[in-house]
Amino acid sequence: MAKRTQRRTARLAYSIIRLGRESGISRSMIYEEIAAGRLITRKIGRRTIGRRADALAWLRSLPRPSPGNDEEVADTAPEDCSGERQEAGAR
Repeated sequence: MAKRTQRRTARLAYSIIRLGRESGISRSMIYEEIAAGRLITRKIGRRTIGRRADALAWLRSLPRPSPGNDEEVADTAPEDCSGERQEAGAR
């Protein structure tokens, strides 16, 4: 009997709350970025959504921290698309 594996696919669009949760950025900061025109969103009725492609482009456009800056630095291994942790160098 063949073992079935579930494959997680990326969402095409996110609500503002989900976008904040997925990116680790506060909802108010996301609204500030939308108001400044840096994060592109769409409206469906009364709901505001951010397309995955637009969110990724926005995240890539953010400045990198300067060396020696006291900003938060990621010290955990990245997650693969299945949500499981990857060991460093196992990409």
